[in-house]
Amino acid sequence: MYAFITIITQSANHQPYLSFIKTQERYIINNYKISGDGCYILESRFPSNEELDQFLLDLNRYANYKLSIVINKLG
Repeated sequence: MYAFITIITQSANHQPYLSFIKTQERYIINNYKISGDGCYILESRFPSNEELDQFLLDLNRYANYKLSIVINKLG
């Protein structure tokens, strides 16, 4: 399952979030710093809903998020 996760950090210090992401590299395809809505966007892939759920529970200790699940790749 592919997902894009918009990250909104809870403080100006992003290091705790970035350190957490380094421990989750098996799920993260790309971590982009962005402007506009949010601070970062994660391009990610999870083998199951259960692993995605656990990732989000752990992530919520460092940042708020908005989840977008990929339904289908076109083209």
